[in-house]
Amino acid sequence: MNKTHVRRAVAGVALAMPVLALAGCPMPNTTSPTAIFTGTNAYTGQVTQFGKAYPGATSIQLRFPTNSTSGVRSTVMTTDASGDFMVPTATATESSYQFVWDLGGATASANTTSFGDLVVTDPITKPVVGKDNVTPGFTIETGWHLDPGFAINATMSVTSGATFSFSTFAPQGAPAAAGPFEYQVFLQDAAGDQWSSATHAFGTTAASASIPWNGNIGSNSDSPSGNPFPAGSAAYMIKWETQGVTDGSKAFGQSLWIPVTIQ
Repeated sequence: MNKTHVRRAVAGVALAMPVLALAGCPMPNTTSPTAIFTGTNAYTGQVTQFGKAYPGATSIQLRFPTNSTSGVRSTVMTTDASGDFMVPTATATESSYQFVWDLGGATASANTTSFGDLVVTDPITKPVVGKDNVTPGFTIETGWHLDPGFAINATMSVTSGATFSFSTFAPQGAPAAAGPFEYQVFLQDAAGDQWSSATHAFGTTAASASIPWNGNIGSNSDSPSGNPFPAGSAAYMIKWETQGVTDGSKAFGQSLWIPVTIQ
């Protein structure tokens, strides 16, 4: 897994209810929707969490996977009350983009319901705007029911090792992230990253996953040969990406940091 990823993606499917009306005549007591997207060459999208609009998201950015500026991000965009955002035509000049939704390495709390911290979509080609200038071109689903085996603020004994588990892996489905996916666990204390697991495949239809760990410091291994992990405050996260990614141009992301105490 590309360790340059400091940081989750699921594509939602918008369902529309058909409305019948006489040609040229609006339905009684209805008004035409207001066009929120303008132009014919602009990327448009919607950010959701568990299928509901995510308004006021101020961390939508573009990543350019196909040229020398790969990894560079654009000016931040903000979603409106419906979770919608638009990339101005003047900005949409590349052949493809990855959309980035990034909380910046946030930490989970006792009332956390969604464990997603970062979503970077698969590259999306050709700017799209809904033909009615109302419908977003695609959806970025950010909700993640992680259900971690070691809960927030749990005490972990690693004398004989530990098993990290989670269920309901969120990033699955097109177009934002098609998968299949692979994942790692990262555990760190105040001094920084101390252990990272090996990379494990995780299919789009799997319901749960777990990684055993021997309790030692090391990287890219479930059984590292370093010293025992130090006791005290620590935190772990789940990082995921499209399987076999080598150039950083596929979907990837991560969970929130989950605080725990090592003993």
